[in-house]
Amino acid sequence: MSIRVYLERNVTPQLIEDALPLVQAMHREIKGGPLPGLNSDFIRDAIASDVLKVVLARDGDQLIGFLTMYVFRSILGAMEASITHVYVDKTHRGRKLAVADQMVQLARAMADAAKARCSVVAEKEHAINLFLRTGFVATGAVLESAHV
Repeated sequence: MSIRVYLERNVTPQLIEDALPLVQAMHREIKGGPLPGLNSDFIRDAIASDVLKVVLARDGDQLIGFLTMYVFRSILGAMEASITHVYVDKTHRGRKLAVADQMVQLARAMADAAKARCSVVAEKEHAINLFLRTGFVATGAVLESAHV
């Protein structure tokens, strides 16, 4: 196994095609049903504007995981980084140095380099454990609109 984790700077139609099965699998696990569509223009524009960062994991040429993180400056001028999605194909979960751990560590290193506070909202126990294991600290509470 030669797993490579890296920051992707060029979202191509081929990458969207490669990623779609993983995005659909993630959506099925979270929402229990198929994903109605993927707006590749939004993803491409967000990456081009340097707001969305995409970390990919590949085993050889096969895309096996991704992490998305938004990096922005708050209205008070502080740099913020928010991890929004982390997904690894089920066949590559639970390895000695987990792929998800490697992606999160790279995202944290990018946030640190940008002098950004890095945060994530994690709801499920396995996700909470991933972030605790990779150096995140639980703080405060997350409140959501009832109409999500």
